Amino acid sequence: MAERSVQDVIEFGKVGRESLRGVDPAFYPADAPEIQFKGRHAQFSCSLKDGETAVVTQFAYSATSLSFAYKGTAVYARMNGGGNYFNVISDGVLVRVIQTSEDLETYMLIQHESKAAPSAVRTLVLEKRSEASVRSALDWFDVVSLYGLYICGHLVPEVVQPHRYCIEFLGDSDTSAMGCEGEHTSVDDIWSLDPSKQNAANSYAAIASRVLDAECHQVCWSGLKVHSAPPTLGTDGSVVTGGMRALYPRVLPNEIMSPSPANMKNRYPDVIVIHLGACDVTDARVDTWGKTAATFTEQYIEMLKHIRTRHREVPILCVAPDQETVSMERTREGQARTSQRLQECVAAAIALAASQHDIKDVHFKVLAAGLQDPEESQQEKSDWALLGHWSSEGHLKVAVAMVRAIQEVNPLWTRQNLPFVYPHMDAEQTGVSNATCAIL
Repeated sequence: MAERSVQDVIEFGKVGRESLRGVDPAFYPADAPEIQFKGRHAQFSCSLKDGETAVVTQFAYSATSLSFAYKGTAVYARMNGGGNYFNVISDGVLVRVIQTSEDLETYMLIQHESKAAPSAVRTLVLEKRSEASVRSALDWFDVVSLYGLYICGHLVPEVVQPHRYCIEFLGDSDTSAMGCEGEHTSVDDIWSLDPSKQNAANSYAAIASRVLDAECHQVCWSGLKVHSAPPTLGTDGSVVTGGMRALYPRVLPNEIMSPSPANMKNRYPDVIVIHLGACDVTDARVDTWGKTAATFTEQYIEMLKHIRTRHREVPILCVAPDQETVSMERTREGQARTSQRLQECVAAAIALAASQHDIKDVHFKVLAAGLQDPEESQQEKSDWALLGHWSSEGHLKVAVAMVRAIQEVNPLWTRQNLPFVYPHMDAEQTGVSNATCAIL
């Protein structure tokens, strides 16, 4: 096992070494076997000043995480966080939300003051709660580059067990849980968008995965369509013109030369869930809907063909929200119109894909979550949040419906845990170079 002290790793230890003075934690590189990554990620070799090589792990999609077990008094992560936000979950409990910078820093994840701490085996999860790119109307997130962990103690192997299954969720802002911890604001109030209020761990995808004891892989992007994406700042041009078809092959979504999942060590899915298309049909004009529907159906088929070339035998579950579950609509009338359009097009695409292209084992389910009327949802625990998206409570209801849909496709999958959402928590800046935390 590669293990070096802070003083030995000049490149990694430069920022924050003053704060770490007097402490000599063990360094574990990003490819240490005790560290388990979940979600799409890529590992690359990089050179240190002393001529040695090290490994950096990069990832960008929401809900991507790393988990490990350890004995010790403190844990730090050495990374360029790309400006993203992270959950720190200790033994299943959310203990901290970290806001990162776009520089290489050392972040304090957790400290234990108890004298008994060094003898206890604990588990820790560092989970990306922000999404792949869209940060605000005028800003974007960068890729996360993790170089390794500092442990005031040591990692413990073979404690963190893999999940029973792996589910890959393809979607847009609903899947990435945009604004789920914010107040209910209007669909067109783009200036209310607050990246600190996004928490992918409270998305329907993550909640449903926890219930079924499955890894949650999210391939999603706010505003993403089947065939295109809005030209927001930071969005790669090929994603703007290609949508999910351009995004799906990539481990790093904004990188044209991103490694293919087929060439990486990411776990293959046991089922693929597609919750996509609302952005394609929501704003379509009534007088041109016939042409728009035909185009969307063709593009949906192309997306299914593209996925089948990579996963020939994995069941695909395509879902559409019912008239009470559609997000980003102001009224029940708007919800009903979008739901009907989406249901008709997706069902037609699946039927044509099977009859004309022999694409089998593709299922269609309608999600009925029974969400509150967006026009009347002003109570304290609203189902709606920023920009007319689902709140954490709304995601919880959608997750229950999603679990039912997945179990209809895989009847042998049983519920292993009760559905829950993590509490809302304000973000901290815990880079030790900023002296925001005490060192044991």
